[in-house]
Amino acid sequence: MKILVAGAGQIGNTLASVLIAEKYDVVLVENESDTAKDIANETTALVIHGDAGSMDIMKQAGIKDCEIVIACTGDDKTNIMACEIAKDAGVKQIVSRVNNVGNEELFTRLGAVAVSSVSSIVSAIKRNISSLTDEKTILTLGKGEVQVLIMSVGEESKIVGLKIADIQSAIIGTIYRKGDLIFPKESTVIEKGDSVIITVKTKDLLQVKKLFSGK
Repeated sequence: MKILVAGAGQIGNTLASVLIAEKYDVVLVENESDTAKDIANETTALVIHGDAGSMDIMKQAGIKDCEIVIACTGDDKTNIMACEIAKDAGVKQIVSRVNNVGNEELFTRLGAVAVSSVSSIVSAIKRNISSLTDEKTILTLGKGEVQVLIMSVGEESKIVGLKIADIQSAIIGTIYRKGDLIFPKESTVIEKGDSVIITVKTKDLLQVKKLFSGK
């Protein structure tokens, strides 16, 4: 299955990594030349430098052969254009990040599944940090093979003090720490009290839970 991801920022790149790990054929479209160049050196996905709101660029990315298009740039206008192009190309499933909740209806009219913006994700984290052992599944991908969860880092957690690069069994895309939202780098260290958005294969979930619980 071929999937096109528009926007290779933190969200798009993390999502692409998960999809690649699941053996999907992934194409990334990124407008920023430096970002596109850096990502191309790090991923096995095909990376196209250009505007995802451009018909020519999306054709170059092979949109007519894609079964799923995921628009996750930080600009709603670009995401809307990408969804329109995908709809015209007959793409079976269209998913889009919505940065301004006031635009959600526009995406719905295009037949796209509207996904909340980062600010909404932060709100979800805040609702789930009352207990250091809290966890909540946000999203299930594929046929349940992959899960996206919010997990909290307790005092006894084995994950405390580890760098992002040390964690091989899951992908940590976002950290909520003392009121701040962090998009971690490989050198970012996990701290006690962090709440993280984590993507993990379902078969590895028990192992990851043990890492967080410290048991």
